[in-house]
Amino acid sequence: MPEAVSEGRAQAIAAYGAEVRRAPGTYDDVVAFTAAEAARNGWHLVSDTAAPGSDPATPTRVMHGYGVMAEEAIAQMEGAVPTHVIAQAGVGALAAALSARFRLEWGELSPRLVVVEPETADCVFTTIEEGRPTKVEGDLETMMGGLSCGEISALAWPILRSGARDALAIGDGWVPEAMRLLAAADPPVVAGETGCAGIAGLLALSEASVLKHSLGLSPDSCVLVINSEGDTDPALYRRIIES
Repeated sequence: MPEAVSEGRAQAIAAYGAEVRRAPGTYDDVVAFTAAEAARNGWHLVSDTAAPGSDPATPTRVMHGYGVMAEEAIAQMEGAVPTHVIAQAGVGALAAALSARFRLEWGELSPRLVVVEPETADCVFTTIEEGRPTKVEGDLETMMGGLSCGEISALAWPILRSGARDALAIGDGWVPEAMRLLAAADPPVVAGETGCAGIAGLLALSEASVLKHSLGLSPDSCVLVINSEGDTDPALYRRIIES
């Protein structure tokens, strides 16, 4: 894992019997490093992102797994169709899976998909803007560690190219507010820094009247967000919501 990942999260993974190794650089650097190490040692590589030329089997199954959440959301909404979906993007797999499943269910009536990601790691935003997969350089540092990705998945892009009308890049300042808002809900929702990204994006939009209007958001809108992470580092979670 990248060196910047919190020790609490490393310990949580090790508790399952895993051997945790840290490598320098970003998530994308570590993916490349791990692939090289797997090839050198004859290991099996299980990756949730797809690079051009890589085996798409496992990343495809990961996206199918995300599709289960879309299936459950459809069932729980009991025929209601949201006007918007605000979905977090790291490499884009979750957002693409939601887009694909909702389009299969609702076709042209599908909700408007807004992809939200950190402004320091906005590979989907940049890719949509450029019209082609575009890697974001730099340290990609963000509180939203699970979204600290500089390169869109080769499997996600063909889906998002037609399914995502909008992308939103936000600063980390919205994250603690979103986490505390969810923690104070009834019943409380435990959402980590990455998991709360959809609500963080919605909070940011609530303060940006021009953007809000351009996205068609109004008091009558019904917005679906997905909490993709709990308190994966409990000590860090408590520090944030109690600050």
